[in-house]
Amino acid sequence: MKAIASISSIDGKLRLQELRSMSEGVLVFDSTSLALKTEKLLKAAGVPVAVIPTPVDVSAHCGIALLLTADHIKAAVEVLEDEEVAGFRLVVRERRKE
Repeated sequence: MKAIASISSIDGKLRLQELRSMSEGVLVFDSTSLALKTEKLLKAAGVPVAVIPTPVDVSAHCGIALLLTADHIKAAVEVLEDEEVAGFRLVVRERRKE
């Protein structure tokens, strides 16, 4: 995975221009319970996410991650900021070729 950017929790704001250039986001977590809680939170807010195995080249304490399309990264970040969720990283990468 070629990471374009990595953000621990949400320490800083992403600029809209940066978000538009990103292909997909992977949220990785400190715990499985936090990953599942965040999945439920994002889906309740109308942000579509997919549960995936944590990519092997991303260090995390949890075996699952959440995959976001480029169109939904900004909405997910806003929800996580509003809910003050901590204990995750957002890794932005180029979309995998199918």
